[in-house]
Amino acid sequence: MRQPTPPRPGKAAERHPALDYRPPRRLRAAKWALGAVGAGIVIGALYIGLWYYAAALARNSLLGWVEAQRREGAVVAFEHLDIGGFPFHLRLVLDKPAFSLPAADAPWGWEAVQVVAEMRPWNFQRFTVQAPGRHALMWTANGTRWTAEGHADIVNAQIRLDGGRVVDSHIEVEAADFAGDGPLDRLALGRGTLDLVLSPGTTATDRTPVADIRLTARDLGVPTVWGLPLGADIAAIELAAAVLGGVPPGPLVDALAGWRDGGGTVEVRHLGLIYGPLTLAADGTLALDADLQPIGAFTTRIEGFFETVNALHEKGLIRSQDAVTAKMVLGVLSKRNDAGRISLTVPLTVQERRLYVGPVPLAVIPPVRWQGR
Repeated sequence: MRQPTPPRPGKAAERHPALDYRPPRRLRAAKWALGAVGAGIVIGALYIGLWYYAAALARNSLLGWVEAQRREGAVVAFEHLDIGGFPFHLRLVLDKPAFSLPAADAPWGWEAVQVVAEMRPWNFQRFTVQAPGRHALMWTANGTRWTAEGHADIVNAQIRLDGGRVVDSHIEVEAADFAGDGPLDRLALGRGTLDLVLSPGTTATDRTPVADIRLTARDLGVPTVWGLPLGADIAAIELAAAVLGGVPPGPLVDALAGWRDGGGTVEVRHLGLIYGPLTLAADGTLALDADLQPIGAFTTRIEGFFETVNALHEKGLIRSQDAVTAKMVLGVLSKRNDAGRISLTVPLTVQERRLYVGPVPLAVIPPVRWQGR
């Protein structure tokens, strides 16, 4: 019998064809597709579980807050709670919510048609709230119960939390119109925004900003009982300010007194006002005096000053002598701007409930009556 020829030195043995087998491209593609589908099913199932877990957590957190408020004496109610928004949002819908504090020193309450809160399932620290439609307010002042009711086309709020505390919020309101009895017989707003940033720090000096405020309001109609000197309709308000100094906890009057005693002030970076014939831009500082009345000093740029003085004089808010003095003294400081209007740049101060424009005392300011004082 013939013996097999041994391989030659240095020449590798021939491989079996099975060792070099590669499945067809179509089969390999199917294999990867099945793997991807399987992975997608697993990931999808995990995400669905995460979403339902987050939905249950959000629901339980809300109901836990409600119970905590009720234990503190609040009355919290709603007709129905619904949770949706799958897959990328959590949307909590409260029908006919109501909140009130009947046992407070100054009882108050609020109710609405519907409130919608929305957030990402993986982030409870940022959420939005929408509450358009009807709103009703109830409050007590000086032992008398008052009510107001109205409608707003848009009420939106974007809120950021840090450790359960609100540290950043942006609020938008459009086409709001309220009417009621007593001190809130009317309140209207074409469009308004409020940006509020709060410092989470626990300690603050008189130079520490604890709140940053940015406010805009257009077509504002305030209550007529306020008796504003140039009427109840304000075309525009803009405010950018920072509150310096810590505000201690407690009743409003005590908190304000503690803030004042600690050197608290409000730095007004910009105040803009279009009101009747008056157009004003100012910056300066506000504080509270011993009687918790506002005091402040500002640098102002005013247009329509003389028309405003005439209007105040016609309403009997400025004496004839003061009106003539203001026009004579301040008239020499005025000049025409590029638009051809007479403008005036002067210091404006508020002290002992009197308003001074430059060196001229212009008007007496009604006292601020704080609740509980």
